[in-house]
Amino acid sequence: MNYKERIQKLITILKSGLYERGEIVALSLLALLSGQSVFLFGRPGTAKSLIARRISLAFKNSDFFENLMNRFTTPEDVFGPIDIKELKEARYKRKTLKFLPRAAVAFLDEIWKSSTAILNSLLTIINERKFRNGDEVEDVPLKGIISASNEIPPENQGLEALYDRFIIRLNVEPLQLRENFEALLNAEPISATIPVDENLQFSDSEWEDLMDLSKLVNISKESFDIIHSMRIKVDHFNASNMDNLIYISDRRWQKIALILKTSACLCDRDTVLPVDILLLKNCLWTKEENRKPLAKMVEDSVREFCPYNSDKYEQWLDDLNELKNEVEETFFYDSDVYDAHDEINGEKCFKVLLSVPYYERRRNQWGLTNDYDEKKKSVNVYIPLKNIKKNGDFNVLDENGQEINNISYNFNGTAKASIKAAYEYRTYHYDSPLTKYTTCTLEITPDYKKGDCKKVTPRTKSMYKKNVQAHLDKHEEIAKEIRAYYVDMQEKNKNPFVPEKDQSIVTAAIQDYLKGMEVGKLDAEQLLNKLNNHVDA
Repeated sequence: MNYKERIQKLITILKSGLYERGEIVALSLLALLSGQSVFLFGRPGTAKSLIARRISLAFKNSDFFENLMNRFTTPEDVFGPIDIKELKEARYKRKTLKFLPRAAVAFLDEIWKSSTAILNSLLTIINERKFRNGDEVEDVPLKGIISASNEIPPENQGLEALYDRFIIRLNVEPLQLRENFEALLNAEPISATIPVDENLQFSDSEWEDLMDLSKLVNISKESFDIIHSMRIKVDHFNASNMDNLIYISDRRWQKIALILKTSACLCDRDTVLPVDILLLKNCLWTKEENRKPLAKMVEDSVREFCPYNSDKYEQWLDDLNELKNEVEETFFYDSDVYDAHDEINGEKCFKVLLSVPYYERRRNQWGLTNDYDEKKKSVNVYIPLKNIKKNGDFNVLDENGQEINNISYNFNGTAKASIKAAYEYRTYHYDSPLTKYTTCTLEITPDYKKGDCKKVTPRTKSMYKKNVQAHLDKHEEIAKEIRAYYVDMQEKNKNPFVPEKDQSIVTAAIQDYLKGMEVGKLDAEQLLNKLNNHVDA
């Protein structure tokens, strides 16, 4: 029986009868199989002690120690009473049988309420698996400690080092689903002692073998990318949350790596994959306030960096953009190209033929009258190209480059100009001169070709078309690898320590990445189509 099948069966047995506690059971088991300890954060009455007892049944050496800690707890309550017989011989020694130094699994409830002396001794046991008993140093067979409390250890009490040793930290809440709550009320009391097939249990030697095998597991590049991304996200979080800092020590990262490697090993893999990295959600938080933000950081990093060969595709995109720039520069003008223009005093202008109104005094048989006839006349004016798409009123130029004061234009930031012409005429009323103006606004758009094609040789065009097609072929090669990776991940993603909803984060991210790649493929296809439609100027 392989590890994965064995673990799945073991978890199924250990969580039987427990509602909404499958993940807690699975991760607590993973921690102890990794040789690490667990902190269960939650209120009393949420099956924490029962879970701890169940976890001890996963080991053939299932010696279990349990104690409810408080400020009156003495070292004798945890490490055993003084051996009076030894004391009479002037030897200070404890009777450790049935106490923590002889236990395979220990459960310490309300751990932070204990005395400093006890907690300091716990630190040595967790670190070194040793217990100093008088003049002797005893080996401790402890797989790990499962601790519990409804509070985080208070700051500045010297508890940071011990808290740091509880690598997996799990939030244990009361039942959330109505049907599970009703089933709990209808069920018989759940027993902590249940039969476990000895073929599923781990002996001490098997546990040690697993520890050795786990150390040989490698961490994939994608997993390293996610971890590095997490460290950066934590730094950014701390920069804007000075009152809620997240501190993750190098030692803690090293212990977390052992858990990730053990997860991979128990899934019969020799490599840590992104699905294993999702376990960081339960390893990095330090306070209730940063638990959810950290979980989101982990999920976001997995979505961003889990796709296989993403570096290849990013390089492909860079190469495509470089090729697009070359094509634009070689085959097309990079700005508006106008059909024709004149030069007035060395300045490029386009000529506009305007039909503008003017007024001519009417004559009758006695001579001039005070009436005027409106007529039209054609006027050639010139507008400098440099003013196209600018804002502001400018005067047009005549053929000598002189401004015509009574004709102005404004492009208003576009390629279409509004032209205004003003002409005066005089009327006489009681011999007093009167000047009147008339204006007309004409819209005119210069004739131009945007993206006009340059002239290139057939050989050049053929070379670039081959380059673009080679990019399309490379895209398909990369996409084929990622599609194969997706199929592979659908099976390898099945991890008994990661809930299915979290497992889907990896596969969904790969699918989304493949969809995103289609945009790059479309860009390359459009570039090839542009080359095919290119016509020499």
